[in-house]
Amino acid sequence: LFRSINQKAITYEYTADDKTYDGTTDATVTEILTDTIVGDDVSLTETAAFSDKNAGTDKTVTVTGIALAGVDAGNYTITGVDTTTASIDQKAITYEYTADDKTYDGTTDATVAETLTNTIAGDDVSLTETAAFSDKNADTDKIVTVTDIALARSEEHTSELQSRPHISY
Repeated sequence: LFRSINQKAITYEYTADDKTYDGTTDATVTEILTDTIVGDDVSLTETAAFSDKNAGTDKTVTVTGIALAGVDAGNYTITGVDTTTASIDQKAITYEYTADDKTYDGTTDATVAETLTNTIAGDDVSLTETAAFSDKNADTDKIVTVTDIALARSEEHTSELQSRPHISY
């Protein structure tokens, strides 16, 4: 006498972890399998990605390449939801300025150069600012004040400044 043991249908869904902006769409997900037999070695393998790399809340995460894994995987068939949501938080970056010397020209205008740290290689991120000497007179070791500092970027909402809004050097 021969009869069959049919595979058991189980369902899955995913939750995705929030992350800090890293310049990629890579996502980390956790599977939730329902209706498996207690003690069976069954899990899923998959790849997950955010819809784009930019910071934002409730972004779509799509799971692809879903396959059963484990010693008991052959005993099951799967159906489920292949998307979830998570957030990409802005990456904190820091900055500092150095000021150039200048020849007396009757103004307090100053030229400064920024150094940004903790940015992602390849991202177009810079600052805009206003810089001025403490007065227009010639002297050494003069204070240069940098104000109106703002993030200028082509990357969408990927970074936030982590420094003082007004700096004197």
